[in-house]
Amino acid sequence: MAESTGPQFLTLAFDGPVIRAVIEWTGIWQPAPLDPTIGVEVTGPGGTASGTFAGSESTDATGLPVTPAATAYGYAADITGLFTGNAAGTYTVTVTPPVDGIDGGENRWGGATITAIYDDSPCTIDSTTVWKTGVDYYYGGNSTSSPTTDLIVYDWGYPLLEDYTASFTTSTVGMDYDTSDCRASSIWVATGSGTAPSTNADLVDDDGVPNPALGGVEGVTNPFSPPNQPCPSAAVTVPVTSFTPGNVGPEQALVQFDMVIPAGSTWAAIQLESPRDNSGFPGQPENGIWAGAGLLLLPAFVPPEPDVALEKTVLEGADATCPGIEGTDERVAGDAGTRVTYCFTVTNTGEVPLNPVELSDSDLGVTQDDMTLVSGDDSVDLGPGEELVYSYSSTITASLVNTATVTGHPIDDGAPVTASNDAEVQQYVISGTVASFCEANAPYLAYDIRTTAPGTTATITFAGNGGSETVTVPIGEGEVLWPGASVGADGVGTDWPGWDQDADGTWFENPDNAYAWANGDVDVKVTVNPSTDPVTVAYPTGTSTCVTAPQPTDSSPDVPPAADDTPTSTQDALPLTGSADPVGPVGLAMALLLAGAGLVMFSRRRMRRS
Repeated sequence: MAESTGPQFLTLAFDGPVIRAVIEWTGIWQPAPLDPTIGVEVTGPGGTASGTFAGSESTDATGLPVTPAATAYGYAADITGLFTGNAAGTYTVTVTPPVDGIDGGENRWGGATITAIYDDSPCTIDSTTVWKTGVDYYYGGNSTSSPTTDLIVYDWGYPLLEDYTASFTTSTVGMDYDTSDCRASSIWVATGSGTAPSTNADLVDDDGVPNPALGGVEGVTNPFSPPNQPCPSAAVTVPVTSFTPGNVGPEQALVQFDMVIPAGSTWAAIQLESPRDNSGFPGQPENGIWAGAGLLLLPAFVPPEPDVALEKTVLEGADATCPGIEGTDERVAGDAGTRVTYCFTVTNTGEVPLNPVELSDSDLGVTQDDMTLVSGDDSVDLGPGEELVYSYSSTITASLVNTATVTGHPIDDGAPVTASNDAEVQQYVISGTVASFCEANAPYLAYDIRTTAPGTTATITFAGNGGSETVTVPIGEGEVLWPGASVGADGVGTDWPGWDQDADGTWFENPDNAYAWANGDVDVKVTVNPSTDPVTVAYPTGTSTCVTAPQPTDSSPDVPPAADDTPTSTQDALPLTGSADPVGPVGLAMALLLAGAGLVMFSRRRMRRS
């Protein structure tokens, strides 16, 4: 707002609710105003509210060689309460200057600046707000007639995680001018970490010499260039990246500049230098008031977060190369004894180094001390983004989904972080039932084979005292003739294991028969991949209606008596062999319907550890 004795207004548009609003104003009065307060009225979507405000900052004697003495006033007030309802929308702020705001002499009503924060919803960054205002930054006749202001120090006290571009807005008022000399000026800036400098410190001395201890930079030169003065154009120097001048009148200016505050900084400082060039002679102060640097918004302090991730995979082979691919190498299937390699990839996904990092797999019963370190260095801190890769060789002894867990301890003694991941090994399983029975004077073995192994066929091996025979069958339900037995075209039995005929056709039991070993109990083993343990199955016993052997008497007919279509068998249910948690009998509806069928269940051994 410009210098004026009458009310002035600003129109402000906000895209979100108003969170906070502050008004600042400044001036020089000679003599002091009768009533150094201002009136503020705000009209917006929620209605109109008004109030009067006195300066919250101290006044300052200017030291100007005038009578009566001139006094500088710098005010700041929180006017958030005047934004009725705080809703988004357009607001008009009207400001009435102090009584006797301009009354001749050295009086300068410097106008006002309004700064508001609003929420454009949703906020994407938590911010820290730092305000700096007031007459403390007067320069000119103040004190020892220093041509510099006091140091404005923004001290937020925590290191920024990344470079941040901050915007500063400041104003000046009361600067004298003429048409022959340039009232040169500069804005000095500095940043740093650790203890912030005192407001009594200087980035530049009265003679324009910088203070190397604070690393001040003449960030903006000639920021205030009133009309009709022969001043060079404003220029910026890093870390200042941009500058926007805004001369309001011959003795007033509003300026804005952007400055990069480096990562790790905990403070920033600004100082205004106002030497009068005076044909090259330093140290001539210029009269005026700097209204302050206003508001600084910074990313809020977010403590660095620890985090850790674990990827566990499994590969086939004893010497497979780790790491595997998460989401792809999650399972290996095979027979018992298949060699596998487990891979463990530990990654520090947080912002804090971790040490120690503890890895264990309770299902395997191992820690990283039992594993092989493939990559990384586990003897030092695991920094953010770094990883460790371990491998461990094992074998399949059962189907198992096993889980590993990693625990990382932040070096700053924060709470430990953990992550878990699993991988699976699957042992091929074969299970089912076998049963011996007699049908149409012929011995048979019925089977029901179920398996998780690949393939469509299985082998059934009959083994007895002195011999064995293997047949290939489809996986599922079915039946096969007993070894040494045969049937005719009509399906009726014509030969039996361990029996032979004389030349005259007489049947007799022959211990030298090639299948004599099958005329009794035999061991039956089913093989897909893997194999079952053998189970003992009894040779089916014949009956009056279904014989499984001819009669060895001289008076017996040359062939067994004719059989009807009713199958007969003897039942001899035997216990399972070698099964810790067997799969129960499945299928074999046909065999179970055979009266007296000798049913035997079998299954591949399964265990609970891998």
